[in-house]
Amino acid sequence: MNVDSVNLATREVRVIGKGSKERVALIGESAKDALSAYMSEVRPEVASIDADGALFVNRYGKRLSQRSIQKSIEDALQKLAQELGLEVEFFQSNHEGKIVDFIQGAADGADGLVVNAGALTHYGLSLRDALTDSRLPIVEVHLSNIHARDEFRRHSVIADLAVGQIAGLGWRGYKYALDFLAEHLGGRS
Repeated sequence: MNVDSVNLATREVRVIGKGSKERVALIGESAKDALSAYMSEVRPEVASIDADGALFVNRYGKRLSQRSIQKSIEDALQKLAQELGLEVEFFQSNHEGKIVDFIQGAADGADGLVVNAGALTHYGLSLRDALTDSRLPIVEVHLSNIHARDEFRRHSVIADLAVGQIAGLGWRGYKYALDFLAEHLGGRS
């Protein structure tokens, strides 16, 4: 997202969504105030010439990368896990076989799984088999609300295996999933 994607006067933010479609999102007053403060006070102090118009920049003044955003989320989840008395391990892959291998390898040492299967949600039968074989409690997480999307995206081949499903709450869905899983497990790690 770039600085010119934000119009504070109209409280509009232009975003590129799924399918590379441009959308206009309205933001609330508190989000507008926070963005205004960030853009006028923080960003000018840290943005470098290399920022290339990026709205959000890292500590080096450059555009946030997908990996740095992922790392920030993992750090926040790691902190929450410690507070809940849990140990967490993160794994992400675009390859179904690697995900299956990870689940099969981790199943013996884990007490539960938080899974965002992405597109595999709708057709990942080998993923479903690996989750079934793990016999672990599973919380299914989706960043977007799959129930408000195309009909074929509303079906999950793993939903009936899960003790819960969280959809449409963005990255915070992972936080809620960890919190629920800790309670479900009775505080075990």
